[in-house]
Amino acid sequence: MNDQQIIAQFKVVKRKYLLIKLCSLALVILGLAIQALELMESAWFYFSVLAFLVFNLGALNIYKCPKCSNPFLSSEPEGGFIDPPKNCKECGAKLEESAPNNFINKEK
Repeated sequence: MNDQQIIAQFKVVKRKYLLIKLCSLALVILGLAIQALELMESAWFYFSVLAFLVFNLGALNIYKCPKCSNPFLSSEPEGGFIDPPKNCKECGAKLEESAPNNFINKEK
């Protein structure tokens, strides 16, 4: 698998990961709305637990290196949960293209 294929597959992984985050947030909001409408007692708690499970199980199954399947979840700050990794720590695969920054060192 070449670098471009890995980068393309990691874009798909990032989209799926974002979808999991959004679904988890939607579950929490839904639970709060049901609680506010008094349709179910402790709805926010049950939906929050469900969102926690969806997020964690989904992230564990999806958020991996396309080349070596190493998960990016760790307790270290650079684990990749918030800021996606540029390279895989295990196999060294390039996961994102480095785009030139046009705002730095721009001459007038």
